[in-house]
Amino acid sequence: MHRKFTGFEIDGPLPAPGTKIQVDGKDVGEITSAASLPIASGERRVALGYIRREVATPGKQVAAGGAKGTVANLPFAHVFEQ
Repeated sequence: MHRKFTGFEIDGPLPAPGTKIQVDGKDVGEITSAASLPIASGERRVALGYIRREVATPGKQVAAGGAKGTVANLPFAHVFEQ
C-alpha cells in the first residue's frame, strides 16, 4: 500500500471530501472528511485523508484546494491541548 491514512490541520476553508492533496504542485493524496472543532481557545479545522507514505511526515506542509494544511499525527490529541 503506497498511501497512509492520516490527519491534517487546516489553515483556510475546509476542503470538501475528494479534494486532492498536493505537495509542490503534484497530487499526493485525497481528503476523505473535514471538520471544525470547537475548543476552549477558539476553533480548529482538521481533515482526514490518504497521502503517499513518502510525504506523510508530521509537520509537512501540503495544499488541499484553497487551503493550506499540515500533516498531523492521529488522533489529534495535541489539538485539544492548545
